Amino acid sequence: MESAVDNIAVIIPSRGRPEELAETLFSIQRQTVIPQDIILAVTSEQDVSPDVLQADNVTLCIGEAGGTAKRNRAIRALHEGIEIVIFLDDDVELTRNYVEVVRSVFAQRPDLVALNGNVLANGGVDRLRARQIIEQHLRSTPEGNSILQLGPGMHGCTDAA
Repeated sequence: MESAVDNIAVIIPSRGRPEELAETLFSIQRQTVIPQDIILAVTSEQDVSPDVLQADNVTLCIGEAGGTAKRNRAIRALHEGIEIVIFLDDDVELTRNYVEVVRSVFAQRPDLVALNGNVLANGGVDRLRARQIIEQHLRSTPEGNSILQLGPGMHGCTDAA
């Protein structure tokens, strides 16, 4: 695992999907740039597999249900100095350089306040198929950097602010 970058955090709200959440955490841990904080906003410890609780940089925020409540609770738990917050769904599979590209885009575009990940498949695929779709996309994209969308509208599962 790479060393953590101290101004980036990831927030993942989840409920009742510990296996999906563990796979998403694995996707984050394989990044070329590791976020300083990974905050899991859940309703109970049963929402998280035991191995996830042992992971580096992971903070558990337990509280009331509801996506907005979970995100707000996690925002309040951010460490001082966090400049970029990446919001992910609990079933997201990322390209290995997703966090690195987000950091780079914000560095190059200080006028941005938010951006959105390029959703290649929205549900209905298992992790293996998701990884295959990502690899196919990266091979077919000249720059390999079409993982973000800078146009209007935020999708919700791969946002950064």
